[in-house]
Amino acid sequence: MMGKKNSEGPRAVDVDRLLKRKGHGRGLVLERSSLFFNGKFLKLEQMLLNPKTEGDESAAFRNRMLATGKGMTRDGQQLSFTPIIGNGNCGFLTLAIGANNVLKERYSSFDIRRILCEEVRKNRQFYEEESTKNSSHRYHMDLEDEESFEEFEQSVLKTGWDGHWLGEKWGMLEIKSIAKALKITIDVYTYDSKSSSLRSYHQEQFGPGFVGMFFSGIAHKGHFDLLLKKKR
Repeated sequence: MMGKKNSEGPRAVDVDRLLKRKGHGRGLVLERSSLFFNGKFLKLEQMLLNPKTEGDESAAFRNRMLATGKGMTRDGQQLSFTPIIGNGNCGFLTLAIGANNVLKERYSSFDIRRILCEEVRKNRQFYEEESTKNSSHRYHMDLEDEESFEEFEQSVLKTGWDGHWLGEKWGMLEIKSIAKALKITIDVYTYDSKSSSLRSYHQEQFGPGFVGMFFSGIAHKGHFDLLLKKKR
């Protein structure tokens, strides 16, 4: 390690500030254990929960951000990095913590799942049309059919490794729904090998609050972590 002692080690995460645990969701207090908020736990997470880095440049880049607590975009913007545990819930927890930070709210990951369902339920025709426009939306569902919608809703609200992972049904359309409901901007990043930095490859812009998501690993089996703009 270079520099002063601990100056470049894992950065502390103020878990209570990010999660605001007096909040809405029943699972909110339990989710405190999903963040690794000191050096010991960060190192454990790096050893046990990271995707294998062999042959995976994005996971190797994630390891570097895990060690420094930050990542640089291709245009030179520095973003803070918060690691999220890989447990099948990483996408929704990333968005909950990010939304809490920019909106000063108290969402749990389950709140975000519920918000996704409520948004689609309220605007069925819009999402019915959206789901047919892009081949990345893995299949089209007839949301006007109550049974079909309830099947979607039941899937989204199922948590855990064998539950619904963010983007499982509709890909980026699920992220669009959440950004639209919360009136925030969600930017999805990956590793850019040419510049050795973060590259934004999908953005849903519905408001000024910025939540960044870093995607590492391979498609359909990847992992989300949180990126936020560093406070001046």
